[in-house]
Amino acid sequence: MSKAQYYIKNREYLLEKAKIRNNSPEGRKATRINNWKILDFPKKYNETWDEIYDKYMKTTNCERCNVLFPDDNIPYSNIKKNKTKTRGIICMSCNHATATK
Repeated sequence: MSKAQYYIKNREYLLEKAKIRNNSPEGRKATRINNWKILDFPKKYNETWDEIYDKYMKTTNCERCNVLFPDDNIPYSNIKKNKTKTRGIICMSCNHATATK
């Protein structure tokens, strides 16, 4: 059975499993770290992914323009945290401004 066939056959189960995982703090942390690894974000040789995640979660202001990030419980905002390869933890505006230069 191919991956596509497996997904089609088990779609509802997989979606429910992902929903449960993403609604727990541990699941959100694991997903965020996994995304950083997929995107090949650099880390210092003595830094752990847990330390990077803790710094990310404790960061309350953009490291570039100092705008305050909204509470994570707000469902939508134009200001969201981004961990970028070279620019640190910055808001979407700074991320876009530096990416287009």
